[in-house]
Amino acid sequence: MELGEKLEVTIYRFNPAADKEPRYETYQVPYRSRMVVLGALQYIYEELGVEFTFPPSYCGCNKCGMCGVKVNGVPVASCWEPVQPKMLIEPLDNFPVIRDLVTDKSELEEASEMLRPYLVRKKPYPGFPEPITH
Repeated sequence: MELGEKLEVTIYRFNPAADKEPRYETYQVPYRSRMVVLGALQYIYEELGVEFTFPPSYCGCNKCGMCGVKVNGVPVASCWEPVQPKMLIEPLDNFPVIRDLVTDKSELEEASEMLRPYLVRKKPYPGFPEPITH
């Protein structure tokens, strides 16, 4: 893609508290070097002044998954996924929609916490630098 070339970005819009049915809105976004999906969403929100809800990016490096959306039917991390010339951006399928592209991931977070996906020390932290043994 060339700098300034227009992307066609269609966004899923739905507020369960106010809307009966979801709708889709399409915007033109100028391409920027190394632009990712989150950058296109931020452009629509900040530069075009469209108020909508989209997932935040905590890590910005494809690690935490909090910015997950579907782009053209494929789940992606919006902070990492390069833009495409024509994109349909929707919320992830397996979670209830809170509003627009934001989903409720509380059940996933609770299940992850029960797995204890972190290391637990058996001995107290000796301080930095920590000696490494075999």
